[in-house]
Amino acid sequence: KNDAGTYFKKTFSQFRGYRTGELLHQEGIYGHLCNFFILNVGDVFFLHRRRLTRHIQQKLDILQVQGAVFEHYRRQHKIRFYAERLSVSGIYLSRIVKEETGETIHGHITRLLYVEAKKMLSCSKNDIQKITDALGFTDQASFSKFFKRFAGISPTEYRNNIKNNKNSCLEKYPK
Repeated sequence: KNDAGTYFKKTFSQFRGYRTGELLHQEGIYGHLCNFFILNVGDVFFLHRRRLTRHIQQKLDILQVQGAVFEHYRRQHKIRFYAERLSVSGIYLSRIVKEETGETIHGHITRLLYVEAKKMLSCSKNDIQKITDALGFTDQASFSKFFKRFAGISPTEYRNNIKNNKNSCLEKYPK
């Protein structure tokens, strides 16, 4: 898709075969061709720079998203919160996260919540209601449904399995 390159080739091919002095206004033609070439190179440069700037901005936005998600995922599970916090639209936020990471922002939040829930069930003595509250779920039923969707068992069953297997919290979650 190099339209400028094709155009340059066609334009310059018009003058192939002419010897010096055969063209009327040769100096003017070459001067205009040089100006044309310089202007098009400038356009290509600025287009590339604009794309590069946009790409860099997306990378910076991703870093901000990661920071915000790590800071707030326990309490904020909605994309709208992160979009408002970063002053971008939810659609833009979803698109850049998916493009950069291959996973949706909702997927990242969900994964973090699930890992944190497993850690809290394994390593803390807090009851399930306290874990539910700490992870920002509205009630214990929604937390249990969330956990069961990923673990295949309820939080209580998970905790009992950990106790019965005597798996240490430190073995599962090394520092």
